Parts: sequence; C-alpha cells; structure tokens
Amino acid sequence: MIGLDRSRRQVHLGRTYDAEGEEITPARSISYDTLVIAIGSTSNDFGTPGAQEFAISLDTADQAVRFHQRLVNRFIRAHAQAGPVRLGQLHVTIIGAGCPCRKLDPDVMMVQAAEDRQRQNAADRLDRPRQR
Repeated sequence: MIGLDRSRRQVHLGRTYDAEGEEITPARSISYDTLVIAIGSTSNDFGTPGAQEFAISLDTADQAVRFHQRLVNRFIRAHAQAGPVRLGQLHVTIIGAGCPCRKLDPDVMMVQAAEDRQRQNAADRLDRPRQR
C-alpha cells in the first residue's frame, strides 16, 4: 500500500515485482466500501495437537513464502509423478479463522478443485478403452 484516499475511498497500491525484478502487477487503486487495516496480529494454534510441529504460521512474509513454495512444490511433484494423485496427497488444513486463514480459503478451494480434477481425469482414463 502506497497511499490511501479516504475521501474517494480508495487504497493505492504500488507495483509488485518477482525475485528477478520483473513486474507482476502494475500500480493501481482499489475502491472500498469499508476498509479494515489490521496490523500486529500473530497466529494462535489454539493448542491444536501437531500444529506447532507441522503447521506454518503466516505472521511474516518469509512464512508466507515458505507456505507458497511448499504448496507449489507439492503440486509439481504430484504432476510429475508416474501415478495419479493419491487421496489426501494435496490436502491443506487451516487452523483458526483470522484474516490470513480466511484469505487462504479460496486458495485451498483451488487446491481441492485441482485434486478433484486429478481424480476425475484418472477416472476418465479408466473409462476409456485402451489403445494398442
């Protein structure tokens, strides 16, 4: 965020760049009805068994990058493997319901949709007659 125009109800965003310095998104403005700027929150695993050992909190940019890289790498491995995606191979579990978790929900839905497509593609291949 590079600016805020409260009278016009717009948030101004700067350009974003990838690690190679190439522009990902241009500078732009986004209109809003209600704006909440939430800063300073930290993750709470609510004592969920296994969360401290296996979960990735999303309190920092580094943690978000780590989560993203792990998710992408798992998709690449699943795509490159010889057999179909195994049930549960691409599952993501969200602990909590704070802003980062609600933001992830659409992404997780995409993961689940991709997993469903993989299963459907595998089922479609089973239904097709073998070519000799």
